[in-house]
Amino acid sequence: YKANGIRLDSGDLAYLSIQARKFFCAVETEFGVSGFGDMKITASNDINEETLDALNKQ
Repeated sequence: YKANGIRLDSGDLAYLSIQARKFFCAVETEFGVSGFGDMKITASNDINEETLDALNKQ
């Protein structure tokens, strides 16, 4: 099996997803891990349309 992403379930989902993306990109650059910066980031935690709209604006 090969990891293809992470799931964020609690906390400040917008902040955590931005930090995770930065981390993935840094790992790809520093260690030459091709495709690591493209890992999927999925959020869950009682998300509805209003929450999705707010996350997109952040």
